[in-house]
Amino acid sequence: MRVYLLVATLLLFAGCGGTTSPATAPQTPTGSVSSTVGAEPQKLSVDGIDVQFEAAALSQETLVMLETVAEPPAQPPNAEYVAEGRFLEVDLGSATVQGRVRFSFPSNGEVWGYDEGLYFPLEQEGPGVASLTFSPGDDDFLVGVMKPPQQVPHVAWGSWNGYVFNPSSGTFEPVIRQGQAVGPLPELGDRPLMIVHGLGSSIQGKTFDPVARYLWDQGAATSILGFEYDTLDAVQTNGTFLRQALTQLGATASWNVVAHSMGTLVTRSAIEQPGPLGTTGNRAVLLCGPHRGSLMIDRLQARDSMGLLLSILGARGVMEFRNSDGRLCKVENREPGLDDLRDDSPYLAALNAHAADNHPGVAYFTLAGGVRRQLLDTAAGLVESIVGKRLDDGVVDIASANFPGIGQQEASILEFDHLTVNNEDSATSFPAILRSLQVPVP
Repeated sequence: MRVYLLVATLLLFAGCGGTTSPATAPQTPTGSVSSTVGAEPQKLSVDGIDVQFEAAALSQETLVMLETVAEPPAQPPNAEYVAEGRFLEVDLGSATVQGRVRFSFPSNGEVWGYDEGLYFPLEQEGPGVASLTFSPGDDDFLVGVMKPPQQVPHVAWGSWNGYVFNPSSGTFEPVIRQGQAVGPLPELGDRPLMIVHGLGSSIQGKTFDPVARYLWDQGAATSILGFEYDTLDAVQTNGTFLRQALTQLGATASWNVVAHSMGTLVTRSAIEQPGPLGTTGNRAVLLCGPHRGSLMIDRLQARDSMGLLLSILGARGVMEFRNSDGRLCKVENREPGLDDLRDDSPYLAALNAHAADNHPGVAYFTLAGGVRRQLLDTAAGLVESIVGKRLDDGVVDIASANFPGIGQQEASILEFDHLTVNNEDSATSFPAILRSLQVPVP
């Protein structure tokens, strides 16, 4: 689901096209209409809903059928969304969308599509008006008006949340809320493990339940905890909070950390800050880390599109951007956390300077993804048109994820992509994490 919507949203920024004089087909007030649409512009209308096919909008001449749907499709997982009014079923026969198709509804709200159980955003042009410039997956899909949740401005948390994995339930349970204990702190044992999530993710969102279950079942830790933070805040701020978390939870034994994406930088910031952190014999397994930044952040910020993309994904529930009170927040184009991920980030330059000497007592293991699943490969192709290169795991380059300047003990390239590392069906990422946790360290 995450990959599908990432592709759909990224493709919003690739669409373009001008306006031409349409050839209007006869309107049919019966709730359905069909007409052959070819290379020429054409408009079809049904029950007050207009569908404008611009020149060469479809891959081939085809019989297009439109029919209004009395009941909207099932509500999306994010219950804060509400479907409004009628939905339109669009059947494109064997054709695909390769140009601009504009939908105009006689109501306010944002126009979204629905296909294979997933909602996806169209390119909004005004109240009740939006365009589609790609095929969502099938040649038969729904389009309708949604009332999205209101996003409040982002306010930095100024703290962190902590969780402990419960093997009985297979989920993480809160023990720290905004730096304050909400119950008895767990017994850690002599081999505790901390999981640190990445940008727009969380511990409570259950993304890391599968890997926690796998590592627990394999006896990789005597306790498994989760560190949750405001991913829009600065990496160094969150690194300081992670140090606080390790201290507050009792970092007296040898600690292991498994971190993903942005979380690898937060982990490094915590470890590489001055002052000792726990004892010797610690490991940090860094998955798909953007140690040298991300060209994608640079280019999308340059287009003033980064904040919009993440706001859409956050509102949809695909990613998580919330204030400390739990309310959905809007993402600005230039947030401190995003700026820290740029490939020209001054913070990353400072973090990487002499990094190999800045983690005594902690052995680093970096795991880079060397393949892309089909939809991530599609996204990578679009990213290539924006950043000028195709990113190895669909999001982060191998050269960045396995950057030797951080002084890792081992660097591996494995058969997973940026998202597979969290996938319970992964045949490579979970065993690779386990192996890294079992390598002897000084």
